[in-house]
This record gives sequence, C-alpha cells and structure tokens, in this order.
Amino acid sequence: MKNKRIMFAPVKEYEDRLEVKHSRFIGGIYPVDSVHQAEEKIQSVRRVHSGADHHCWAYRLQTDSGISSRSSDEGEPSGTAGRPILESLEEKDIVDAILLVSRFFGGIKLGMGGLSRAYRACARQVIAGCALKEKLELKQISLTFNYASESGMRRLLATMNGVLIQTDYTDKVLWRISLPSEAIDQFLAKSIDICSGEIKYI
Repeated sequence: MKNKRIMFAPVKEYEDRLEVKHSRFIGGIYPVDSVHQAEEKIQSVRRVHSGADHHCWAYRLQTDSGISSRSSDEGEPSGTAGRPILESLEEKDIVDAILLVSRFFGGIKLGMGGLSRAYRACARQVIAGCALKEKLELKQISLTFNYASESGMRRLLATMNGVLIQTDYTDKVLWRISLPSEAIDQFLAKSIDICSGEIKYI
C-alpha cells in the first residue's frame, strides 16, 4: 500500500492581527470546499473590513484530480501578498481553506520585501493559532461491473468513505468514484470478491 498523505483543514474560522510600521494586518482563515464559497468569503471580508486598503488572499481546495489553488495581490506589488499567503498554506499542506489578509496602510511604505515579509508573517500567525483537522488525500477511479453486484458495491463504497461521482447504465454499471488514497488497495481487493471477478477498472 502506498504511504498515505495527510493534509489539514481548518476546523472553524480564525482571525488574528499584526502591526508592522503602523500598517495593520487582519488575517483570517476560513473553511471552504468550493471556489464559489471562497469567492463569497472574499466578498464578506471586504464588507466587514471595508476600510482596508487591500484584501489579499489565497485558497487551496482538495479535488478528485488534485489540489486547486489561487492567490491574489489585490493591488499590492506583484508577488508581495498573495504568493506569501499561498506558500504559508502550502508549508502546512492546508486544503479546503481560504486565508485572507486585509491591510490598513499606516503611512509608512514597507517596500516589496517588507510587504512580503509582513503578509507571510500574518498568514503564518493565523495558521499557528487556528485549529486544524486531518484530511486524507483523495484519488479518483472509474470501473464497470454487472448490475447484480451494484447493491454490494454501494455498501462497500460507503464503508470505505468513498463518494460516487457519476453513474452510467449501459450493458453494465459504470462508476466514477473518489476514495481516500489509503483505502484504494483494500477497496479493489474487496470489490473483486463482491463482483466474483467480473469487474474492470478503466
């Protein structure tokens, strides 16, 4: 069996603050499981901290095909805000989360290096303070089997914490599913028994 990859996700929202040369940075990490939820949270934070000069952010989402990520400097010099925030999430392998940092300019320019260090420090401070839970890496597979085996396969999928993504019915049942990567070998072995060998992975 392959070594399992353990990632982490925030248990709940958490915010913290940092001041650097009179600029105030308010950072927050929020659980999200879709791009839509991430975009909604960005708009929500902009409303809450409407007086901020910048709202910079990064998110990482676990999908069946891997990790989807995106970041934004939102008007700060390129690479000084979004990227340090994203790298802070990557350092701890945090997924299904968006981390936003709102900056209130304090009258003293920090320079590109100073900005990058400040955004990174705020992001790391937020991550250090938030409660995290483990999340296993997901893998996606497709398979076909006979109709008679479908009920047994559904029970097996549920016991393995799998998710049925798509079902098609032709002369056989076609499934596309996602599973924790550590459960795949066991799922494959048990599915062969349930289907009496009449199963194909595609």
